Amino acid sequence: MVFPGLPTTSPNSVRPLKASREPTQLIETQRIAHVAGVQYDVVHDTMTWSNEMYTILGIETDLTPSKELIIASTHPDDKKSVSRTWLGATLRAEAFDIDFRIVRANGEERNVKARAEVQCDDHARPIKMVGTLSDETERIALERERHGLELRFEAGFEQSAIGTAIVDLTGLPLRINQAVCELLGRQRKSWSVISGPTSRIPMMFLS
Repeated sequence: MVFPGLPTTSPNSVRPLKASREPTQLIETQRIAHVAGVQYDVVHDTMTWSNEMYTILGIETDLTPSKELIIASTHPDDKKSVSRTWLGATLRAEAFDIDFRIVRANGEERNVKARAEVQCDDHARPIKMVGTLSDETERIALERERHGLELRFEAGFEQSAIGTAIVDLTGLPLRINQAVCELLGRQRKSWSVISGPTSRIPMMFLS
């Protein structure tokens, strides 16, 4: 089966690494981590990758690995930077670690990270590229959610009309909001220069 927009490859290209050639433990590890192994023969323009690559790209397992499949799956807005990175690796032996987006055949957008090192011959010419492609979608979504929670906390902390403080185990203030300053009649900056028992916040004033 061939998806519209995804190019076919030459029948002479190297076939993908089959499951039977990959240790079961390695397959499971890559599946759980959402990481695929990739190798590219620069001289012969052939590529191999592990089965997890099919899952990440969302393509059928009967498709032959190729750089064209990766480029075709890349988000339109990221194709230029991915192509530029690829040329830097294959022409100038530049290792890379890049983040970009892919669009699966069903229209689903995913965030991925590609890492690779380049091996050269005795004349410093690139001959082989070895790397990984990992699906970072869930991690990025969690980071965005955490960042959103932090922003909401900051807004609630600073704008609250109730005196609120973050203190250490001894009662010394680490952070206070403006309401605490107004309740106690002190400037906020004074809390950062005063230490010792006199700077402890009377907890009865915080509610």
